[in-house]
Order: sequence, then C-alpha cells, then structure tokens
Amino acid sequence: IRSKMTEQELHPRTARRKRTLLLSATAFAGAAGAAALYSISRDADGDGSIFSPGGLRVSPPQHRTTSVALPHGGCRVTPATGPGHFVDPTFTASYPGSGAKMVWNLVEGLTGYVTGDEWTTNGHKLGGMVTVKTHYPHSEGNKKFIDDVKPGDPKDGKIDRLILILRNPQKAIPSYLNFLYEVENNLDGHSTRAPLEEWFAFRDHEFDKQIRQWREHAEYWLKRYPTPADRLILSFEGLTDDRGGPVFVGELAKFLDKGTGVPVIYSESVPCVWETVVKNRGQQAARLAATEARHLVGGNPKGLGLSDSDPSNPQSLRKGQAVYPYTEVQLDVMIRNILELKQKHNDFKLGQILDSYVNALNGVKASVRAASSGNAGGGGGGGGNGN
Repeated sequence: IRSKMTEQELHPRTARRKRTLLLSATAFAGAAGAAALYSISRDADGDGSIFSPGGLRVSPPQHRTTSVALPHGGCRVTPATGPGHFVDPTFTASYPGSGAKMVWNLVEGLTGYVTGDEWTTNGHKLGGMVTVKTHYPHSEGNKKFIDDVKPGDPKDGKIDRLILILRNPQKAIPSYLNFLYEVENNLDGHSTRAPLEEWFAFRDHEFDKQIRQWREHAEYWLKRYPTPADRLILSFEGLTDDRGGPVFVGELAKFLDKGTGVPVIYSESVPCVWETVVKNRGQQAARLAATEARHLVGGNPKGLGLSDSDPSNPQSLRKGQAVYPYTEVQLDVMIRNILELKQKHNDFKLGQILDSYVNALNGVKASVRAASSGNAGGGGGGGGNGN
C-alpha cells in the first residue's frame, strides 16, 4: 500500500478527526442516596488549581462544571479547552495502531485540557498542551519536531516526561495496515478493516520492517527517558482490560497530576472516565483483547465461520476482516524481538508487559500447531486482529 501513496497522502493527520473530551467529576453520598458535592479548596501556591479530597488536582470551575453532582462518582462529557496558563507537557509515544487516539481522549478526559501531536499543536504553544502524541521514530513520525524538542525545562521548549504506550505487535501491525488502507481509499478513520488479500501483500512485503520499527520505537523512547520517575509505561491491553483498565487509567491520572499546571479529575471518578472513553466508544476499544482467542488457520475466515465484522466485538467501529494470519516463522521473529527488548532494558513493569506478549504469541503458536496436526496439508498461521 505504501508504495502507491505519496508522503502527503500518508500524513497521519489527513485521516483523523480530533474528538475532545472534558469530564466533570462528581460524587454520590448520603444515606438516602442524595447527590452531594465534594468540598474543594484553592491551591495554596496560587496557580488556580483545585484539590480533591484524594489529593489530585482538578481544574478551576471555569474549566469544569463542579456544581452539578451525578450519582456514583459519575462524569459528564464536554469539550476540552486550552489551559490559559503554562502546563508541563508530556510525550505520549506509541507505534501506530497501539491506541494513541484512545490515550489522547483519556488524557483530555482526565485533565479537561487539549492535547496535540508532533504534526499539529492545535493552535497552542508547547506549554499549552497537556500531552504531545508522537509515533517517531516510526516512519509516520515527525523527526524535525522531535529533534527540536529535547528533554529539559518545558519553559525552554523542552519536554521532560514520557508516557510510552505498548501493544502486542501481533495486533499493532494489522491495525497500522488498517489506517493505511483507510487513507488510501479516502475512508473515515477507524471505519474499515483492510481485506485479507491486502494483509497478505502488506505482511509479506512489510513484516520485517514493521517488527523492526516496533522494537526500535520502544528502544528509542526508553533510552531517551531512562529515569523511571520521568516516564510511565502503559499497555493497550491493560488499558482496555475490563478489570485492570480503571486501575491503569488511575496510574495515568497520577502521573499527569505531577506535571506543573495540570489538573486531574477526582480520583473517585477515574473509573467513569475509563468507562466513557474506552468502553462506551462503540465498545470497540475495551473489547479488542477479546479477539485474541480467535486464530486464523489456513487464511480462510469463511472456512472458520467468522463473520465479516469482529464476532466478539459486534459494535466495533471498524468493519470487515477481523483476524489476520502470520506464518510460524513470523511469530518466532516477534517473540525473539520482544525477548531481546526485555533483556536490554531492566524495567519490572516493561518486563511484565513483554512477558504477556510472549505468552500470548506462544499460545497462538500452540493453537496453530494443534490445528495443523488435525488438518494435514491445510497450512497454518497465527491470527492478529487489526482494530
């Protein structure tokens, strides 16, 4: 696909429409179940931020409707705004197809402030965006912007903190193909999955390059921000997990709260932010992990009785082929790259995430071998969904 397209046509911004979120936090209290407001107090250092009882800053009243209480720590969706004062920006870095847009919306939901990316700052200066999304050093990234913004004091045009978003390459690579397919065919973003024949052509031509870029992306950002206190590592799988998702979004909120001038929603309402942004966006993001048990053998989805839309995720915004096969050799290449990345970087949380990817890929290999032994001559491949 890439060979048919100009760099301008491949520009990530051409196929994306920004959806901004601001969530106003509220609490539910009282024996009779009556709604009640949290008590709030001004920040002693005079920067205009407000603190919740849990110690997390929330935005001033002009940015958030704190006067309306909803039951059970609920939240209300309204547009994100510019902060109107300096904020400490943070990079959100990910390989394409790893949930960057979802994290973008989570950040805006948690803080109420707009975000930007390496291609457009949405009319705001660097200190006017809470996060800056980037895919660099992947070929979709903007090298000039990244080279100009080195770690250091944000007030000097630097960004000194990082949120690294990882996703199993088995899933991320097909998801990136879907983006390219949508751009090439002038389709809305996150609307259509690439046909199986497009996947085979892309996989056979691009796999070695993409798995290399997946690994190089993680290595670049881990090297650029080597201090654990300056970075937060999250996984797409963790953020979309039904049980773990709210916990990991809570970690995101606490990390954002450490930034200068960055308000964060009440900690009690973090699960509501997760529910609104992840689960209720057509249910697509929270259900992606459910498709991991579906493996395609022999490259024939109809032969397995798979529907055109994701059977475990009927409300996914992307329609079309949901499972994409890899060869067993390619599965081994992914496992090797993941293990080498883990060995190179001694980070406990990173190791946990990477171990889960290896376990998942080994499970795919076992399924492929079992299916192949029961279907002699049928060929085999391990599937990866491409939401």
